Amino acid sequence: MFEGIAFAEEIQIVTEDWPPFQIVEKGKVVGGFSVDIMRALLKETGVHAEIKSYPWARAYKMALTEKNILIFSITRNKERESLFKWVGSLSALGDYLWSLEVRKDIVINSLEDAKLYKIGVVRNDLQHQFLNQKGFDDLKHLQLVTKQDQAIKMLHANRVDLIMGPELPLLYRLKILNLDSPKLKTVYYIGQQWGDLSIAFSKNTSDIWVKRFQEALERIKENGTFAVIQRKWQGACY
Repeated sequence: MFEGIAFAEEIQIVTEDWPPFQIVEKGKVVGGFSVDIMRALLKETGVHAEIKSYPWARAYKMALTEKNILIFSITRNKERESLFKWVGSLSALGDYLWSLEVRKDIVINSLEDAKLYKIGVVRNDLQHQFLNQKGFDDLKHLQLVTKQDQAIKMLHANRVDLIMGPELPLLYRLKILNLDSPKLKTVYYIGQQWGDLSIAFSKNTSDIWVKRFQEALERIKENGTFAVIQRKWQGACY
């Protein structure tokens, strides 16, 4: 039954540039943790499809409105649950507050304690919105930047006390920036705010496609392929 659909229809796979999950160079998807998982799934299913990178807004709209679109890495949350057909989880991301390792004076036992310090955060991203919702004032508590790299550099220059973000992407950026300066440490675990990074199909995709990839994801988790890729990218970020 699946083979008939496979011959009659094709899927499109869309993503965005978000290292180390998806790494795009000159418009081409070249690697990343989630990309390696997706390639393993394609091999497991025997499906031939190109992974294409778009700005997130375009990729997301394609997955919302078009047929047979597979999108990753997409955060699975309450608002999106009914909008897509979900294949499964890639990674559970939790946000931390980070300081320089040498800053022994920074002690945070609750999120409220963080209001004693200046936090570098990207304007209008999810972390910025979250902190605003928790009563952090843009002028009093935050230093707004346009890219996370700026916040990282400001932290190393002691122009902010803290930055916020999940572990793997932040450590990857630190390695890429190759800053010859003190190490960072986590000072407070905020928790998982947004849901797991996941794989999903557009709503009007056949359930046969969804099941095929769900079963393939289960198999690569059971046979150790998923764990091997996970360790590879953890090593690349430390």
